[in-house]
Amino acid sequence: MSGPSLRKLEAHRSIHHGAFAEAKRLTELLETLYTDGRCEHAAEVADALVEHWETRIIAHAEAEEEGFYREKAKREGSWLKRSPSSSATTT
Repeated sequence: MSGPSLRKLEAHRSIHHGAFAEAKRLTELLETLYTDGRCEHAAEVADALVEHWETRIIAHAEAEEEGFYREKAKREGSWLKRSPSSSATTT
């Protein structure tokens, strides 16, 4: 079951925007620290960036796949229709 924020367009967009902005900020900080030779700090930011990907990006994508898109498909049967090429039989 997906959460209510996935079903509301503006809230869903906000989730995507926030995750992107945070990933961008961490990536820019990582690049700056690495360029400045501050490798220990860069490693800490790299860890935070990986954690961000795991907890925000991947978790959100899984929620979309496991709940949101399935719920949409049930409500809108046209999403489930197979393309003409996929229903062709082989001889």
